[in-house]
Amino acid sequence: MSRYARVLNPATTSPWAYHINYFSQQECAHIIQLGLQLPVVEGNLGENRNIDRNIRVSTVSFFDSKSAETSWIFDKVQSAVDTFNRQFWKFDLKYIECLQFSRYENPGDFYTSHMDMYYATDEVRKLSLSVQLSDPGSYQGSDLMMFGSGENYSCAPREQGTIIMFPSYHVHKVTALESGTRYSLVSWVIGEPFK
Repeated sequence: MSRYARVLNPATTSPWAYHINYFSQQECAHIIQLGLQLPVVEGNLGENRNIDRNIRVSTVSFFDSKSAETSWIFDKVQSAVDTFNRQFWKFDLKYIECLQFSRYENPGDFYTSHMDMYYATDEVRKLSLSVQLSDPGSYQGSDLMMFGSGENYSCAPREQGTIIMFPSYHVHKVTALESGTRYSLVSWVIGEPFK
């Protein structure tokens, strides 16, 4: 390392970023309303879409990227991706994989520690994001937790409308739902494999 370089302090350099109230309360309510009209499937794992209730228990739906009714959601997410990526990571990105409407509705619903990135493909997930759609007072538990080091996790902001973004290789989890219902909007942004 040259004498001009300066080592970053990993304790103060967060691998994830967020914008509180990126979506308004009215926008969150509208997304929830639209999401509740969609077909529901059980949350699955990886490229093979396996179901493993020891790792994940939740249900999900998917917004149609071609729908005029939901294009504003994709536009707003894309704007956040462009801004965050330009400011923090500068990854080469190609497209948003999908917008997933996630539901944690039953006590005990959870998603254990995991990464979102696939490795053995021609394209990989490079950025992951989550939007907190529910009023934080309407549920207990079901916290999005971001890995720090050792056994330490930090709780992502719970404020309604907050968008949280991070590299898809970053470990995270959702703690067990205790009561109420938590809705979130989840997405992944795809690019060429890292070099």
